Amino acid sequence: MVARAGAEMDRDDERPGVVGTLLNPLVERPKWHAHALPVAERASEHYRRDPHVRVSFLRDLATVTKGDPGGVERINRAIATTYTDAAEGFTGVAKLMMLTEAAVHARDKGLTDLHTDIRMKQQTLTREDLELQKVRFDTGMPEELFDAASAYIGEAKDLEDALQRVADHPVPPQPESADEGDEQGLQPSFLRLDTNRINAAGPVLVHSTGQQQAPGQDQRVIGLELTGVLISYQLYVLWERFEPSVRQMTTALTGPVVPAERARLLARAFQLYWEYDETAVFVAVPLVEGILRRYLQQHIPVIHLAKGESAGGVGQSGGLLRSLADSPDLAGSTWASSFLLLLAEPTAGPNLRNTIAHDLWESIPSRHQTAMVLLAALVFLRAASAGSTGEAEG
Repeated sequence: MVARAGAEMDRDDERPGVVGTLLNPLVERPKWHAHALPVAERASEHYRRDPHVRVSFLRDLATVTKGDPGGVERINRAIATTYTDAAEGFTGVAKLMMLTEAAVHARDKGLTDLHTDIRMKQQTLTREDLELQKVRFDTGMPEELFDAASAYIGEAKDLEDALQRVADHPVPPQPESADEGDEQGLQPSFLRLDTNRINAAGPVLVHSTGQQQAPGQDQRVIGLELTGVLISYQLYVLWERFEPSVRQMTTALTGPVVPAERARLLARAFQLYWEYDETAVFVAVPLVEGILRRYLQQHIPVIHLAKGESAGGVGQSGGLLRSLADSPDLAGSTWASSFLLLLAEPTAGPNLRNTIAHDLWESIPSRHQTAMVLLAALVFLRAASAGSTGEAEG
């Protein structure tokens, strides 16, 4: 095997498959490690043009030299360096991926200095360096939907009734569990590709290659966005009819879970929205979390007690919404999964609460997403008024 592997490399063939096949059984058996070592060492240099191939042979080399800790560390450093050197030849996401491979390897092997250096290199990448592109498409909605929305708000007898009607909007339909299709609920011949999410503020990969979205996630996001368009239109109709002042809105919004001062801020968020001020969502998001927390604390625990070195605290949006979803007897629970997607679902939804709270947003949330945040405030206000019911209310 050793002679055959050497002959393959003497041919100056850039294809490493035969050498790898010959080397594998030698690496797997400790008694043959002495024979594998020169082959792995030569292969890691011979095939260095391909970083992934070189790393594969370097890993083999580390396995057969595990009795020499100093030698293993040098090899592990060579693996990380192979990735960082290769990253210099790439641009865009490919460069980020190479640096990520290097950083993960350095971290896992305890190479703290390299790990720090690589992360510093990664942090110098800008959104422009990633060469990301937005994909946009136009879609139409039947005019009958808008006509019905306008008529429904137009029938309101006063401002409070109009706000109540907005809060009564039906929950976006949830995708049904597929009776047909494969074990993941995907339709036959429907292609699913492995995906990575990138937080461009790092930039950093948010989760590992191979993680797929839950079946129906795309439909949920689209349903959320389309609902936002309708809510935005209803709020427009409400404004056209009543032109409420901040004072009037404060009176309408004040309630058991919204003290007057917070009601004034929420009223101001509505006013900013109607004035097309992009800051409306930044005012509304934390207020929605507070409304939800004060509503839930009347029914379920929302505090976390200190334990050991872990400090106590209060629930935040994601946990609060999951608690609401797990309490189907509470009013507003049917909206919980949709608002979780909107506010605190990092793997699929707009995730507005987290991106705003941590200044990780890449662009100002769209107007219809802001409308959904305002809807959340109205839904939880209505839920607090309804209290605990025999059935969840939308």
